[in-house]
Amino acid sequence: MAKIYRIRKLTERECLRLMAVNDSDIDKIQHYPRVQDDSGEWVLPDGMTEQEAKKLNISASQMYKLAGNSIVVSVLEAIFTQMFRADSDSLF
Repeated sequence: MAKIYRIRKLTERECLRLMAVNDSDIDKIQHYPRVQDDSGEWVLPDGMTEQEAKKLNISASQMYKLAGNSIVVSVLEAIFTQMFRADSDSLF
């Protein structure tokens, strides 16, 4: 009898980690527009109501899009390094 495997969907955090985003930055994205106070708790900025904050929350689908529309900086750096290396070799 064949085994049936279930495909697991990656979480937003996992997708952002694959794009080399730091966990502290992921926390800021997930808690936006809240900010951390001195005790480490996420609080609303002064003068912002809960209703206003709810309108600014970043949804899970928006985080997936954020990860999908980004590029890993180290990969882009390696591409440019190779491009400029090849370009400088052809000059001489």
